[in-house]
This record gives sequence, structure tokens and C-alpha cells, in this order.
Amino acid sequence: MKGNQALNCRTQIDKKRFGPWALVTGASSGIGKEFAQQIAASGINVVLVARRDSLLAELGHAISQRSLMFSTAPYLWTSHKRDS
Repeated sequence: MKGNQALNCRTQIDKKRFGPWALVTGASSGIGKEFAQQIAASGINVVLVARRDSLLAELGHAISQRSLMFSTAPYLWTSHKRDS
């Protein structure tokens, strides 16, 4: 592939094979965000999970412009030290 052709490559995901919903973790940026966009572009509804709620809302808004359903779920990781 030459130039921008590689950047514009999208994979069509089979909705009949994988179902009408997908859960995407790490969806606020990077690979998770791109994966969520490609899944949504295939007509599959998405549940977006990540720690950064504002970025999730931004992505959710962009996906909803395509008339797809989405849900966001901010994820907060906490670590508890066990008492000895």
C-alpha cells in the first residue's frame, strides 16, 4: 500500500457472527479507541470502558452521530493493601 492507503484501511466486522454488541476496554485512546471506531463503523453497538470519562463521552458522541447505540463505563482501579 502506498501513502495514506495504509492509514485508511478498515476491517469490516461481521455482525451476524459476533452479535449486535461489543465491549471495548481502553476505549479512551490509542488502539482501544480505534478498535471501538471500527466496530461501530461495522454497525455493531459498543460499550466503551476506560478510566478517562471525558474522552469516553467524546468518543461516544462521535459514535452516536452514526445513529448507533453506545454506553460508557468509567473504570476506576483501586489497590487495597491487605493487613497482615
